[in-house]
Formats: sequence, structure tokens, C-alpha cells
Amino acid sequence: MIPATLDGRNTDSARDLQLSLEWRLARALISLGHKPLALAAIQRAVEHAQAIRVDLPIESVTGISTYRSAYAPLYETYIQLLLESLAGQPDQRQQITLAHVRDALEATRQAEMHDFLGDRCTIEEPGDGQRIDASSAVLYPILLFDRIDLLLETAQGLWHTSTPISGAIVRSLAREFATALRNGDLDFHNSGRQLHAALIAPIEERLRLSGIRTLVLATDGELRLVPFAALPSGSGYLGERFAIASVTGMSMTSTTAKPETAVKALLAGVAEPGGVVTKLASGTILDQLGGESRRISSGSESRKQRTLRWASIEAADGHLSRESWIASLKQRLALPEVDGEIHALGRSLAGKILFNQGFTVDSFKDEAESGSYKIVHVASHGIFGGTAESSFILAYDDVIGINRLQTLLESEHLQQQRIELLSLSACETADGNERAPLGIAGAAIRARAKAVLGTLWSVDDNAARQVMEGFYAGITIGKLEKAAALQQAQLKLRQNPQFAHPFYWAPFTLIGNWR
Repeated sequence: MIPATLDGRNTDSARDLQLSLEWRLARALISLGHKPLALAAIQRAVEHAQAIRVDLPIESVTGISTYRSAYAPLYETYIQLLLESLAGQPDQRQQITLAHVRDALEATRQAEMHDFLGDRCTIEEPGDGQRIDASSAVLYPILLFDRIDLLLETAQGLWHTSTPISGAIVRSLAREFATALRNGDLDFHNSGRQLHAALIAPIEERLRLSGIRTLVLATDGELRLVPFAALPSGSGYLGERFAIASVTGMSMTSTTAKPETAVKALLAGVAEPGGVVTKLASGTILDQLGGESRRISSGSESRKQRTLRWASIEAADGHLSRESWIASLKQRLALPEVDGEIHALGRSLAGKILFNQGFTVDSFKDEAESGSYKIVHVASHGIFGGTAESSFILAYDDVIGINRLQTLLESEHLQQQRIELLSLSACETADGNERAPLGIAGAAIRARAKAVLGTLWSVDDNAARQVMEGFYAGITIGKLEKAAALQQAQLKLRQNPQFAHPFYWAPFTLIGNWR
């Protein structure tokens, strides 16, 4: 229930009061079975909520986020009532109702991103006048108590279908599938096939008839943890049939086509970390990392991963002196393939390289201020947690939080012309945290980047280098859209028997503008 003082303020705001009354009225009408009247009441409540949301604090006085305490339950009920009202509506009216559903979903996505970033003024709607191109489709899965609803948007309009499987089951399958892939388990096909049956099979014919080549996922909750490209599909994977991208919300996504001319790139990488290791050792950053993630082996050799969990193993070992720990930590956090990755990209992309000692916080800021870069590629350790404060990347000398990233990229050049792509090739999301992928999207928002390429779990060092090189070759030499370039790079890696398991090629995720 939303109280009259939703945000913890002692206020007699008419909007606050009207919101509370309409929400309570809607709940009462639902309990009495008067759903059309309940929908009208909750529609008015949503209008009041939209009017006052910019004035609401991120957290109430009790410390609970206003998204979770207010927006989520209000909009979930509104969306469910809208979907139930579709029965018997003519096609034209259904399109209007489905547009309301989509807009309500977008409002929840924006509210959650505000909540994650701790700032209601950061997100700017792109307003580029174009939503979806003819070969792309956006899928909004809606997980309800007794079913899941799938809302599909193409250039032809909106389409909807329902599947009689509970949202709780789909959430459980999503966690099971994502955990299996993250751990490199061989037993992931059963949960993957069930997810495909629930989320993809009901829309497959529609995708085929519409000539869709790129599938864009607008997911939330546990579904954010799922690498959809790795869903078993027939004898292969979904990523073989579609280029896959995701968005936090279309209202936060620019969909303009990428520039046709060559673009400058700022390439920053750390293969051998420096003073930042001392910062790690002195702070509480390592506390959130948890234990070592599993690594699947090629033959008898355990492969090197791009993960900060190497650090947490040593942190838990009380037998080392501080000096020995720091020395060992530098060795463990070395990323030998980053050298080849950065310099290979430097040969194909015009721009500037900041490598090892050259990639300090100050040098990164100075270079960002002096150049008009369309691509910013960072190959260094990083992690995205459940909040902006627990999300960061490592320069050679210090930690760069995603809030600080915004400060570093606030040059006049970069503010006037948005970055086309921010790549974070050695960053990972926190284990099992459904909000952690928001950190990847939040990094793009902070950097004012149209798209961000990140990873859902710690990746193999060699595999990451190959995917990144293939991805950039696709967008520069092949002139492919970003999602198609990532698809091509992943498929090429999968053809190598050493990297055939989705653990190696599936974690790479493109969020934002897929074109």
C-alpha cells in the first residue's frame, strides 16, 4: 500500500494524497471483482505517480527504495489489469492498450535505473525520432503469478501472447541456467530448453514472418542474468539464428544507425596493474567479490580468467605478509592477453592507446578532454554490483567508479557528441545479483554512451581477446551493425573446439543501441 506520505515527507501535496487514495481505491475494487473500475482508478494513480516522481527521493526515510516500495507494486498491478482488459478488444483498441503496457514497463525501467544510480536527473531520453528498424524486434517478457506474457514490438506494431507457466518457475529456470553457464557446467541444456520454450518458442513464427534478424531483450529481474544467445534452439543456439542485444528500456536507448565514416577510439588497458593494487588491499572493495568462480579446463590446464576473484582468494589467506600479498596480487591480476588485444585494436582503429603505466586516472581524463572519441574501449578488471557505488573498473593507479567515470568523460567534446560505444572487456557482474547488469547499462549512461559491451561473468583471457578483435573487425571492416558483429565474433569463437562451451563465448552482452 502506498501511504499519503509516499516519500517520507510530511507534506499535504494534493498529488501525494490523490495518488494514495486512487491506489487504495483500485485495490479495494480489485478485491470486489470490479476490474474495469479498478483499472480506471489505477490509471489515475499512475498519472499522479508520473507527475511527482521527479520530486521523490531515491530512498524513503526508512531506507527502502521508492522504486521497490512504490513504483514496482503500483505498476505491476496496472500492467496486469491492462493485460486482462485485452480480451474481446478490437485490434485497433488492443494496439492502444499494448502501447500503455509498453509505456508502463518503460516507466518501471526508468525508475529502477534512477534507483540504481541514486540520481533522478541522470537519464536523458534520446528523442532521436526512431524506435525500431524493420529487421529488429524488441521483446518484453512480463512474469506474472500464474503465467508469463510476451510483448513483442516490431516496426509493424505491437503483438502479445501468453504462456501458462508461472513467473516464479521462469525466474528459477533463469537462475539455474545462468548459474550453470557461469560455473562452466555441462548440464545446462534442460533449463535452457525450458526457457526457450517459455520465452522464445511462442514468438518464433512472428519473428520469421516479420523477417527479424536482431532480437532485442528488454528484460528485468533474474532474466537479466540470462545470456539469451546461449539458449538451446534446435540443434544449435539462439545466437546462431539471431543477433542478440538488450536494453534497460527503449526510452533510454538511441536507435540511430552508426556513423558510416571512420571513428576515433580511446583504447585503455591494464595487463600488469600498478598502484591500484595497494588501493584494493587498503579498502573494502574485495569484500563484495565472494569466493573464486569456477573455471572449466582445456585438457589438464585451467585457463586464465579476467576476474577480480583472483584477489579474494589471497585476501582470505592470513598466512601472507601485506607486502607478499600485494606482490602476489599484482601477479594474479595480470592479464597477459590485454597487451595483444589493445595493440591489435590499435592497428585497426584510429585513435589513442593508454596502456599499463599510461592508463592512469589523470591520463584517461586528459585524453578524454582533448579528443572527440566515438569508441572508448577499456580492457581492465572491473565488477558491477547491485548499486552504482559497488561498480567500478581499475586503471593502473586507482579505482574508477561508474559515478567517477561520468566526471572523467565530461569534456565538452564528448558531451556535444555522444560516445557510440563503451567496451568493458574485462569487467564482470557480481555473482547471482539480478541488479548487477544494471551496472553495465549504468556505466553507459554515466559515460553518455549509446551502447556498452560488457560481460555477465568473468571471462577467459584468451577468449575475450579473440571476441573483441572479431567484434571490431566486424564493425570496421565488415561494416556490420554492432549486434551482428558480436554475433559473428561469438560464432567464430564457438567453432574452436577449445571454446565451444557457452562459458567462453556467451557472457558478452551488448546493451543499448544495437545498430
